[in-house]
Amino acid sequence: LIGQQANLHFTKASSDSASLLKMLQNEAHMVRGFFLYTEEFGAMAYAATMPMIVVNPPEKLSNQAEGEPIPFERMTYCEDIFIADAFRGGGLIRIIMHELVKTAIDVDKAENLQWVTDGRNAPAMGVFEKLGARKLDVAAFDLSCILPDKYDLVADWMIKDIDVKAVRPNDIDKISDLGLDRSVITQSGDMDFRGYLVSEKGRGGKILAYVPGAKHWGTFKREGGVYLENPYIATGVKNELVVNSIVQHLAKNSSKSSWPRHVVWNVHGQENDLLQIMEKKYSFNKSRMLADVPESEFTTFRIDNGTMQNIYRNPPKYLYSKDLSSEIGSSLPLGKPEAANDDGHSKHKMNMS
Repeated sequence: LIGQQANLHFTKASSDSASLLKMLQNEAHMVRGFFLYTEEFGAMAYAATMPMIVVNPPEKLSNQAEGEPIPFERMTYCEDIFIADAFRGGGLIRIIMHELVKTAIDVDKAENLQWVTDGRNAPAMGVFEKLGARKLDVAAFDLSCILPDKYDLVADWMIKDIDVKAVRPNDIDKISDLGLDRSVITQSGDMDFRGYLVSEKGRGGKILAYVPGAKHWGTFKREGGVYLENPYIATGVKNELVVNSIVQHLAKNSSKSSWPRHVVWNVHGQENDLLQIMEKKYSFNKSRMLADVPESEFTTFRIDNGTMQNIYRNPPKYLYSKDLSSEIGSSLPLGKPEAANDDGHSKHKMNMS
């Protein structure tokens, strides 16, 4: 399945079975997911997820009472949803979405489920909207150009009096000093990476910003990366200072190790100043399925808590319905299909692992 997915990106999968197994064993705290299969056909589809902590979006913060801590939400981010060509159009996406919602609620204790899809994939986007997902006003920027073998750092990125470090459990008081809810720490014990704190240098330096994030391992490239979410920046601190600091930190860090190899930073559409910095100062491109195809720019979808609960309570039947004779090649281990329905389609019991 992962090899087929890699082919869609016009690249070769560098992950063989042994390396994938090692990754899952070593990084189980951040690589989660499942695959669907039948005994007749084998593996048909899979999805990979990771838990994140995010600051509430601007529309929620607008109702925030003055002086109250800024709340956070746990989110399940779906990195990959892939259905093998031969099995598309048979209703698997509804089964996958139900399993994703179960993961979000039962495993990640998340308030919402979020993912991106290729902007050219109108059929998939139509299905997502029918399921209750909504498009988000979010710009996903690809910062991979800042990594050392691809970009030369320019002089005005160099900031000497600012520290950037990954958030640790003992940073709970610093999070509180920024006016943020302490739950960002207390509710993230299953995550070894929660994003970055930006502060003035020196002991007791003022906390300037928190940038939520998550580690990510690409499945077919077996490549470590970082996802960053919309930052929370202290009053009076310039957005450009925070962006410069994060950009510099990522570039320097990746020059010392093999991680990260790619970076995506999501910015809310209402954050006009941040958008200008990303687009005008740094000329970062929007994240795309295919870098040289503008039409493949990602569209971000989210299923909120109420819709998740509705999907959770109404599971689809784990039956896959498809005209096998015209859709599945003889190279697949079909086995003996069950008796066809009145509509000429065969049905097969689905399993999830």
